[in-house]
Amino acid sequence: SSDSPITVCEVLRAGSRIADCTKATGAFSLDLTKPEYQTTGSYAIRVVARSGAGVNTERQAYFIIDNTPVSFEIEITNHTSYFHNLNSPVFKINATIPGGVDRVDVKLKGRRIHRTRVNESAGNWSCGGSFETFCNDSSFRHDIHEFTQSCFGMFCHFPTYSPPRGSIPSGIYDEVEYTIYSKTPGQSHSGTRLLGSQTIRMISNNDHRPKLISRTIDHDSRRLVITFVPSWISHMPVNSTAGFVVGISNNPLPSPGKDYHRICGTASGGMKHQYELFDDNPHKFRAAVDNVEFLHGTGYKLYVKPNVDIVRNFNITSWAGCVIDSDCPVSVANFELSLECYVDPDDSSSRGCHPDMTKHRSLPNYYYSASGHGEPMVPCTELSGQSFWRIGDAAYVCPAVRDFWYFRKDMTVSIEDTFGMKLHMTNSATGSFTPPSTCPQFYELHTH
Repeated sequence: SSDSPITVCEVLRAGSRIADCTKATGAFSLDLTKPEYQTTGSYAIRVVARSGAGVNTERQAYFIIDNTPVSFEIEITNHTSYFHNLNSPVFKINATIPGGVDRVDVKLKGRRIHRTRVNESAGNWSCGGSFETFCNDSSFRHDIHEFTQSCFGMFCHFPTYSPPRGSIPSGIYDEVEYTIYSKTPGQSHSGTRLLGSQTIRMISNNDHRPKLISRTIDHDSRRLVITFVPSWISHMPVNSTAGFVVGISNNPLPSPGKDYHRICGTASGGMKHQYELFDDNPHKFRAAVDNVEFLHGTGYKLYVKPNVDIVRNFNITSWAGCVIDSDCPVSVANFELSLECYVDPDDSSSRGCHPDMTKHRSLPNYYYSASGHGEPMVPCTELSGQSFWRIGDAAYVCPAVRDFWYFRKDMTVSIEDTFGMKLHMTNSATGSFTPPSTCPQFYELHTH
């Protein structure tokens, strides 16, 4: 306002005139949407009034227009498939806001973990349908850092930041939440940003890797049963088609004089080794994965089929003789595989455990002829009962065989989860391996 007529009203940017304004007294406004006001800079309104005496009076009002866009960018400069308690993501950000950036707060927003591990962590979990792989806690927040700029002259940047190792809880993080604070008091902007291909997967505790729950032998199905859960960040589907990679190692073939070559009793015990591998056809099957079963949200079961070898009852006095019946597998605990400790009536020094032939089988293509009697060759499969053992040397050429299924004590099963994380299990726990002193477990009626 002025008591004198206004002779000049103009808008200046950086001291240069860019537009005129009304010369009338009273309130007026500028339309800042016009093109001439879209450049960031220092502006002024210059007004000149002339009095009746011809004296000019000048006044200026200053203001700043800042059209800097609000922007936020984030990058994980050392991104990898997953982080663990020995490394940590390195965050690099950039942000702009009108008035200049004072600081930027960044948080992780939301957390996912595999649904089989959700009971191990408190949270407001939502697991969706029964076939959803992950459970999500959308209310979860974790402070990463308050970023401020470092300036060298006119150049400013945000230094990178890496949280302390192990400080980020285990889980999968797909999104960050940020707040940019302006140097203009009271001005800020908040938003979220999906990490996309730089999703953070964190294992901060070794217990959050794949974990063994139990390992036992199911004697009815003759399988090793391994119950386990995948890692917190596993991508394995929650069904029985989950593609775990399973390996079996430390499972060599039995060799003479070693464990599992001679079985049923101990060398120093009352019931000595009464069975040995049948050298002509010893190895029917090596331990192998049978199938994987999903346990409806609590984990998985891996079933492993056993080693299966053909063993023969060997009652030759050179190493497996007997004195009394208890020296033989005559008890229920040992499947009552023997009828007695048999003594050859023609040679009392020749004695051995007489197998129950209803629990053994004779193999085809093996024949016997009574030595020195000119008798024709008789198929071993036609020999049965006590007559089998009363023929003397027939025990050498007519084997009474039985199948022996077993899991070696030192056999190792490895299960590979996503991202190469492995669970290694050696059958050293009670109940998860077959002791070398165990008798042959079953007799298949068909031949092999």
